[in-house]
Amino acid sequence: MRSGRWAREGFAPELISRQTQLSSKRWPKANHSMRCVDVNVLVYAHRRDLPEHSDYRRLLERLANDDQPLGLPDLALGAFVRVMTDRRIFTEPTTSDEAWEAVDALLAAPAAMQLRAGERHWRLFRQLALDIDARGNDIADAYLAAYALENNATWLSTDRGFARFHRLRWTHPRDLEI
Repeated sequence: MRSGRWAREGFAPELISRQTQLSSKRWPKANHSMRCVDVNVLVYAHRRDLPEHSDYRRLLERLANDDQPLGLPDLALGAFVRVMTDRRIFTEPTTSDEAWEAVDALLAAPAAMQLRAGERHWRLFRQLALDIDARGNDIADAYLAAYALENNATWLSTDRGFARFHRLRWTHPRDLEI
């Protein structure tokens, strides 16, 4: 892994305090207590120039090294790379290499589990969208919320709009007791 600016701004190798290989067998579906993170949590943890950075960096480090699984939806990881490299969002965006390396470092963390849409995802997504008559950006939120429902997880986001999904266990990251 590269050092320098990426290590200062991104999910540096020190984020990973215990190198272990995880398998889905570690946490049986019915008994685990997974937490899934939204794109905003990842962005705040990565960008040193944001006022939220320190708090979210510490939070993500704890979650990534915790005994509970940390769900990382593939859609959220892709959105992280998109947001971080967008010149319309950041005057000095993260380079593509740095963004991809940040994702790789996070996925290598002991508690990290990359989530892909499973068999129930489309049905859950559709129902969530219909429940709130979702349109526009609400569609993407419903799709993300379906990852948490499908994995019996708590969704962590600074976007209080997720509270409108009544079936979703949602909490603001600052409300966590870790």
